[in-house]
Amino acid sequence: MFEAIAQAKPKKLLIVADGPRFPEEAEKCEKARAVIEKVNWDCQIFMNFSKTNLGCKKRIISGLEWIFSEFEEAIILEDDCLPSKSFFLYCQTLLDYYKNEPRITSISGCNLGFYDPTEKSSYRYSKFMNMWGWATWRRTFNLVDFEMKFWNVFRNSEEFDQALDKDKRWIDYWKYRFDKTLSGKVDTWDYQWILSNLYYKGLVVSPTVNLIKNLGYRSDATHTIHKNGYLENLQINNITLPLVHPPKFDISKKYENYIKYAWCGIYSSLPLKYKIRNKVKRVVGSVIK
Repeated sequence: MFEAIAQAKPKKLLIVADGPRFPEEAEKCEKARAVIEKVNWDCQIFMNFSKTNLGCKKRIISGLEWIFSEFEEAIILEDDCLPSKSFFLYCQTLLDYYKNEPRITSISGCNLGFYDPTEKSSYRYSKFMNMWGWATWRRTFNLVDFEMKFWNVFRNSEEFDQALDKDKRWIDYWKYRFDKTLSGKVDTWDYQWILSNLYYKGLVVSPTVNLIKNLGYRSDATHTIHKNGYLENLQINNITLPLVHPPKFDISKKYENYIKYAWCGIYSSLPLKYKIRNKVKRVVGSVIK
């Protein structure tokens, strides 16, 4: 990943790092942080290193807080995300293009391998952000409620159902994940970002070709421990420049259906007891109405 950044030669490089989980990891953390010694181009380096292990949620959120306290916009890569050469210019072009467009909340580099030969634009719009290589602005970051204070009310609202196209299985899928995140059973930050985007009706940009490969499918990973042939073998491409912008702010239903079934494995991935509980709630609710 660093080699790809070195080819892009950014003028400002911000590095956020967590601390070791246990003493045996300390050496690995130091080796990872030593990557800054390889910067051999004209570049301002900013470092935000934690002495203790904060975990995925706290470390990334605190890192983003630090980034957006200093800068209005940023291109963000986690350590296991390999970008194509065109990823950086793609992001910077769209950061500039949509800087003052509040409907656009973030820019994804990974499209999860979705390709539609009928698309004439360089990217499409979606309600769902993929965090494997992305970019955004301070204005969006300031909207995200990482504590999910509004979730219990939004959860049972008509607005939430409409945001998920009133698809019962899709609604169940996200209720399950947002519930676990709020309870602290999932140590993450990105579900909160997706939830806030649904709440504020934001649009995410997704490229028509995939620009990011996730290298993190391995036994010592934090989340991507299990093999996934489909996601593990995603190929990266370069996007054609200059970009062709979509004529309208229309959400790509084809892409969102792809997300439902190919990426999220809608419904089949939910525990049986959760399916039954939500089915009972729907039946009881219908009887009451």
